[in-house]
Amino acid sequence: DVKQATVFLSNRFERLLGHLKENLFQWQSYPFSKRIIVIPSRTLEQRVRQYLAEDPSLRIAAGFQTLFLNDAFEQLQKKIFPKHAYK
Repeated sequence: DVKQATVFLSNRFERLLGHLKENLFQWQSYPFSKRIIVIPSRTLEQRVRQYLAEDPSLRIAAGFQTLFLNDAFEQLQKKIFPKHAYK
C-alpha cells in the first residue's frame, strides 16, 4: 500500500542525490517502511546505490527497492485501475 509519495525533480544528479539522502530514511519513518526509488536506467541505479553505500553518514545501500520507469507505471496502473490492468 502506498501511504505517501514524494516526487522530486531536477536535471542535476547531485541535487537529486542530496534530496534522496535527506528524505529516504527520515528519522520519524518506520524502519520497515516500503521505500521505492524510480530510476530511468540501470546505470543510474548503480550510481545511486554506490553513492548511498559510500556516503559516510549512511554507508548502506539497502532498505529500498528500485523500479525502472515502465515497471513503476505498471504497478501504479494496477493499483489505480485494478480491473483494467494490463499484463
